[in-house]
Amino acid sequence: MNLPEPSSLKLSSRWRAIVQGLLLVACAVVVAGTAYRSISKYHEPKLGEFDRANQGLFDFHNGVYYPAVGMTAGYDPYGPEFAADFPVTRQIPPYSPLALVLHWPLGWLPLRLAEIVYYAITLSCLITIGVLAINVLPDVRERTAWTLMAVLLVLASRSGHTTLFTAYFTAELVLGTMLALRYAESRPVASGLGIALASIKPNFGIPLILLMILRGNWRAVLIGVFFSVAGALLGVAILLQNTDLATLIRDVKSSDSAHVSDENELPVNTWTRIDALAVVAKWAKANPTAPVALGVMLLLTIAPGWALFRLRRQGDYAGDQSYSGVLISTVAMSALYHHAYDALLLIPAGLSLLLDAEWRKWFTFPVRILLGAGLLFVPWNYLSAEVILNRLNLPPVAEQIATSSSGIVLVFIGFVLTVRAFRPANRLLN
Repeated sequence: MNLPEPSSLKLSSRWRAIVQGLLLVACAVVVAGTAYRSISKYHEPKLGEFDRANQGLFDFHNGVYYPAVGMTAGYDPYGPEFAADFPVTRQIPPYSPLALVLHWPLGWLPLRLAEIVYYAITLSCLITIGVLAINVLPDVRERTAWTLMAVLLVLASRSGHTTLFTAYFTAELVLGTMLALRYAESRPVASGLGIALASIKPNFGIPLILLMILRGNWRAVLIGVFFSVAGALLGVAILLQNTDLATLIRDVKSSDSAHVSDENELPVNTWTRIDALAVVAKWAKANPTAPVALGVMLLLTIAPGWALFRLRRQGDYAGDQSYSGVLISTVAMSALYHHAYDALLLIPAGLSLLLDAEWRKWFTFPVRILLGAGLLFVPWNYLSAEVILNRLNLPPVAEQIATSSSGIVLVFIGFVLTVRAFRPANRLLN
């Protein structure tokens, strides 16, 4: 029996209004619920420590607001002095100084106003991700309904909920990555700005730039590297107004040591890592170093890189929801250090497989459903969320399996996408 394509469904005017209304209400309920949880589980920044029971806006305080306030006050947010004098758990990780530049204006605002402003910015980014997931897909009927559905999938996912709940800048990174891939050939400057935004965190920027090079997006990459370096140097220049280069380098090394020694970051202990190395390290009870992680990333990108080269020869070298774009998103999430909240990037990829008829050239409908659902499973995997694990009280082995499931699914889908790219595409049947 041939099942109808999801994108081909058409509703009557009455049902269209009902469906759109229900989806809009559902989005509002999810946002209200997340806001309520952020307030009821609010992390009081006067307590300079991690409180598992109260994580509302925790990441905003630690990674966005107080680093901006500290830089305004003449501190180096990478340094231990900043961690000692501000209500944060530790100095910021060694992400790009461009992050400090982008978030610096928030440091001029009172805490409560800054929280509201950044909550609105994060919500806007999440909604934009949902809208962009649908707006370029061809031949999608009921586009408004599907757009609202995509926004709901983003907001209600574990990744979206966590990002809004703790107010980290993950949504900015995901949005930058989407723009970088989508406009890699048509608008290289816009793509370059997206690369710069993604470069804020090395675990986003490094695999993105590498895979875009392998896809052949040289102009966008060169422009993106220029913007990334220029933004980072601007941040360094601001920090050097109150310190010297030797001290800044020392502080960055200190921040890296504080980050890697945090027990919550170790693969053995974390319930949020989704990259392939973390899954292996979890079962092997190992703690790979950064050079090992980079080496593994290079190994994991060899075959996909070759696949990207073949896809380029077939005319696929742009887009975030094309075959090459979905392959890059999947491999980027699996090849290097990533947490569950980063998996927001996989929602547009999963929706593309489910809704874009172009995928019929590559996979049968059941396989598309399997792959698309798998990509959506990773950001929606509440089974491995801490609050669920605590309630289930699973045996250690079962908990290991639950917290490894997202990484295993990512490896499987990346393997299938890579292997299929080495076979000719089928003729698209109407």
